[in-house]
Amino acid sequence: MRRYSLLILFLFNCVIVGNLKADENIFKKSLKYLPENKQEKLLQIYNLFRIIDPKGVFKELQKLDASSDSAKIDSLVEEYFKEMDLNTRPDTPDKNEYKEEIMKRVEYCNQYFSTLLFWDSWDMRAEAVLKIGIPDQNYQMDTLCWTDRKTTIVDSIEKCWVYYLEWMKNNINLAYQDDDRDGVPDRSVPHPSNFRGYYTKTEALLKQQEIINRHVKSKTKPEVYTAEGIEKIIKDVGLNVASFKNRNNTFTAYVSVGVPTDKLKTEGDTARFRCSVIIYDEKNNPVIQDSADFTIPTELLKIKKAWIPIYASYTLPPGNKTITAKVENKKNAAILLTKHQVSSYKSLSDVLLSES
Repeated sequence: MRRYSLLILFLFNCVIVGNLKADENIFKKSLKYLPENKQEKLLQIYNLFRIIDPKGVFKELQKLDASSDSAKIDSLVEEYFKEMDLNTRPDTPDKNEYKEEIMKRVEYCNQYFSTLLFWDSWDMRAEAVLKIGIPDQNYQMDTLCWTDRKTTIVDSIEKCWVYYLEWMKNNINLAYQDDDRDGVPDRSVPHPSNFRGYYTKTEALLKQQEIINRHVKSKTKPEVYTAEGIEKIIKDVGLNVASFKNRNNTFTAYVSVGVPTDKLKTEGDTARFRCSVIIYDEKNNPVIQDSADFTIPTELLKIKKAWIPIYASYTLPPGNKTITAKVENKKNAAILLTKHQVSSYKSLSDVLLSES
């Protein structure tokens, strides 16, 4: 009897796994019912998120029908970019720098890495570009083929095409070998800068794989510089939020920003700066935008490590809010973000009682 139970359980698990695998193919199977131009566009979205968000948006895309769930697909993609932009540049609600940067990388991949293999959109180099950014150098050389044998590089006499991607600022150098010279790389091989001083190919390959794992494979979210146009990030700025209930079922949220004076000197002994506050609702829509200019008194600038608090209050409905503050002075800036649940306390007396 026990063996039958195990058999039934085994068959049941197979059915579940089979259904999951079938569900994962809904998106790709449904593409064949669409015109070619729409197929290409949706497949590009599919492959983009397969690379940059494999555990999030990509999993959701797999369950959708490309022909009948277009509205859901658009919403899923836009919500992702909205959330990622909020986490990188919350100080610019009228722009989505994160999406702009990713789309630049997609266009770059379209220009240099497009492949005739229908399901792939791009060749293997695209993963690094989409996650790290557009490289400073992208070039090809006809050079000695790299083999996996435990010998030195000079033992190879055949020649292959090798494609090089180099990011100077990050000190990341990658190389890809095209064994059959068809314009599509077949595998990653050590970049010359990554195997100097190594005597065996095994050591060089391990070194290269370590670089790929650290800078490419380990990143499920792509790197996007969060402060474009800002030369220096001001450190040690603080942000705090507290909210108290009013009589009409609204709440007053008090936002305080602490600013280190020694980081804001502009001309001589003066320090002028702007402080901006943006509050987003549960759907990441901006509901309050406020800003003001400040001048720090000369006497305070003489005090080392002086910290100036700035206060503002806003009336808000209850619910989860995302609050961001930006302190900027010419091209120096600090961008701060915090999550806050409006309605934490009923009144000021409740706060005092809870802390006593």
